[in-house]
Amino acid sequence: MNRLKELLGAKTLNKIEQQAVKGGRSKCIDDLSCPDGYGCDPFGVCRLIPAI
Repeated sequence: MNRLKELLGAKTLNKIEQQAVKGGRSKCIDDLSCPDGYGCDPFGVCRLIPAI
């Protein structure tokens, strides 16, 4: 794990971002409560916004 931190441009993820990467379901209120690149769906779950 320490070697991963040495990667150039690596970023430490907060808990919400970690859950999203692992496929966890995090409750959200609006898009601002989701990590970058994610949006809040009608069920209150942060989902990845597909690139166009």
